This record gives sequence, C-alpha cells and structure tokens, in this order.
Amino acid sequence: MRKIYLFFLLCLTLLSTKGLAADFYWTGKGSSSNYNVVQNWALGSISGGVPTVVPGASDNVFFTDGAIKFDVNFNQANIVFNNFTASSTTSNYNYYFTAVNGTTKTLTVNGVMNLSQKASFISNSTGNIDNIGALILKNAPIH
Repeated sequence: MRKIYLFFLLCLTLLSTKGLAADFYWTGKGSSSNYNVVQNWALGSISGGVPTVVPGASDNVFFTDGAIKFDVNFNQANIVFNNFTASSTTSNYNYYFTAVNGTTKTLTVNGVMNLSQKASFISNSTGNIDNIGALILKNAPIH
C-alpha cells in the first residue's frame, strides 16, 4: 500500500509542475527598462498585481498595449521563457540585448514566440534567439 501511495504522490508532483507557470505582463512601471526589475511586471493582466519575482523558464510573458515604457532591456546573460507574446497594435516595442565586455546574450523560448509588427529586437553584440516551439512573425524585424 505504501508503494502505491508513493507512486501516486510522485505522479501528482510531476503533473502539477505545469501549474507553477504564471502569466507576466510588461507594464514598464519600474524605475528602469530592465527586464529584471519586478515593478515592470504584472501578474495575470496588464492591471494585475506586482509579482515578487521576474518571469522565469516556466512562465509566459506578454508585451501588450497599455504599458508605460516600450523599451525592454534584457541585461542578463541568458533568459528563458515558456511562451513570448508581443501583441501590441499601437506602440512600438524595442527589445535590447545589451552585452558588456563581448559577452553573448541568449533568449530562449521553449514554446510559442509570437511577434507583432510592432516588435523589434536590437543587439549591440553577438546574440542568439533560440526558439524551441513555433515562431509566428507578423512583419516583425529582427536587427
């Protein structure tokens, strides 16, 4: 009986990890345009509450209309998201990969990367965008 209970508990744990993913919306309300400032994000919607952490590998990120700042600086070496959606129809979003001392930046999207025509990626150094799932481009330039 104990083995069945442990097996059930293991299965439940493995299946519940998907529930840990959250939807993060860029608001741009932080003191800077840096990705790693939690005040730049809201949970669940553009008007949701401020999270306690920035989005991570299991999370979905959304860049929509309604934000205050439209320049996003990915200043960490490697950033991983589950899904990345840039769906703004009125504001141009610029995503900067700013590298120092010749370092390489990598943005990895494990799921769907959906870019509207208002999204531009700009890098000052070597950088990679690794997309594991589907890539949907709607006239989105990558510089």
